Amino acid sequence: MISSMAITATSLFCTVLILNIYYHNPKKPLPNWLRMITLNLLAKAMCFSTQKGKTIQVLPTNGHVGSLHEVRSIGDIDVKENLNLKCPTPLTVPSDITQFVRNLSAKEEEKVHLEKNREDWQRVARIIDRLCLIITVIAVFSLILFLVIGIHTG
Repeated sequence: MISSMAITATSLFCTVLILNIYYHNPKKPLPNWLRMITLNLLAKAMCFSTQKGKTIQVLPTNGHVGSLHEVRSIGDIDVKENLNLKCPTPLTVPSDITQFVRNLSAKEEEKVHLEKNREDWQRVARIIDRLCLIITVIAVFSLILFLVIGIHTG
């Protein structure tokens, strides 16, 4: 009776902990000590890959407006495609449009930063979730083993 209550309480505690980490505020970056412990040490022990997912970046080249290279990271292979959108004559852009593009770029960078933080927190939550699963399975099997030994000796 007490052991089942302890397992239930531990399971509930782990669930609350993992949900708090998973839905953590992405404006707060992952602390370095937590990153080191979970993403470096525990990730390997819990059989998580240390590589991130696919990324797509669009980079301007040679200062030409519209000349873009699209870089796709597919596994270990980087594929570059020249979209070749060069204008025949140099463009002059009014300062209002330039400022708008800078603001838009800053907002997009902020979104990317927040998404990276969100992904980091969610990855930590998945690693801790797997750790709690392993601990719970060990605890349940140990309890069953002690019960079986207690029945046969008692």
